[in-house]
Amino acid sequence: MLEVDTTALKTNSALSSLLTNTFLRITPAVANDASGNPVQPIDGTFALAAAAFGVDNLPAQLVNFTLNMEDETLTLSFDDVMDVSSVVVAAFKIQSTPTAHLAGGIGLSYDLQSSTSSSLDGYVVVIDLSFDDKLALDRILGLASVQSNTFLTLTANAINDIDSRDVLSVTTALQATNLFPDVTAPSVTNFTLDMGTGDLRLTFSEAINTSVFSSTTITLINAQDQCDTAAAASPCNNTDVSVGG
Repeated sequence: MLEVDTTALKTNSALSSLLTNTFLRITPAVANDASGNPVQPIDGTFALAAAAFGVDNLPAQLVNFTLNMEDETLTLSFDDVMDVSSVVVAAFKIQSTPTAHLAGGIGLSYDLQSSTSSSLDGYVVVIDLSFDDKLALDRILGLASVQSNTFLTLTANAINDIDSRDVLSVTTALQATNLFPDVTAPSVTNFTLDMGTGDLRLTFSEAINTSVFSSTTITLINAQDQCDTAAAASPCNNTDVSVGG
């Protein structure tokens, strides 16, 4: 069956969860015999009971994952239908090498803390990175910046399948199938100025690399909609002060 079919069955406990609630109906269009005769239909009134029913007893496992730092999402693909309400984000560790999670292992790592998921139950679960988790990942240089430094491990309590079984833990770190970097320019969301201490505090939309921060590019002006002194063809009438200049 297709994943969409399996998902529909496994998310409906009243259908095909036991031998006693598994019946079949078909139309003549399902197949023809060697002479071209269509199969006799079976309607719902005389639905055919299953002769046998096999229960899924295998734990689900993570097949692959993608980290999108632009959309701020971690997309997980499993081999079974997963119960999204059971997600424990702290059980997911993003790391820069295959051995960063091991005792004595080399590399960087970060355990998710406050991210959430609004996905529907299914084979694919999308974790929406929280502001704090995205900020933490951005601040750890050398982690989750390219595919080659993006790996994932998880413990068995990270998520359950639709039948409440723990996922198979990932102890051999899995490398990201794709890593999409952040390509959106950061913006200043607000600032404060304390004339008593001389502190100008800027708040940005994402983590900033302070090693290339240049205070001399900041100008304080006395009103909005003022002339840009640096770009103006003729002198401005602004009252302004260049910070650090």
